[in-house]
Amino acid sequence: MGEGGVFRSYKAISPVIATIIIIAVTIAISVAVAGWLMGLWTGYTAKPALRIIDATLYTNGTLLATVINEGTGDANVESITIGDVKCTYSDAGLTSPDLVKPGERATLKWTCTAWSTAGFQPGGSYVITIMTTDGFKFTGNVYVKQA
Repeated sequence: MGEGGVFRSYKAISPVIATIIIIAVTIAISVAVAGWLMGLWTGYTAKPALRIIDATLYTNGTLLATVINEGTGDANVESITIGDVKCTYSDAGLTSPDLVKPGERATLKWTCTAWSTAGFQPGGSYVITIMTTDGFKFTGNVYVKQA
């Protein structure tokens, strides 16, 4: 075999090429991190974040909940419960749940007919839970008022 053995015929990459490759990889990683931090790739991380601003349950069973979506994704409201009482969607003429887009403020109108059997009292404050179709859960307080 000659001097140097089997590996003598292989050559390493030059230091200039190695430096260029390292710089290119560093720039690519920097762009990806900057895009993630600045929210450019929100399609992969879009999530709703509903904040319940005001929620009132009237003694006739009508629930009005004002919410704002502070998240980056749509919030499709699937269900609302107060304590253990499940409310039903009641906006006449609409069959789909309420949709609250990012940055949007909306008043949700639902019906909670079992409020009186649950022991809710006018003037009382109870926990309201809003669940979205993609499984996100948001809680706040609801106040019971005379209709």
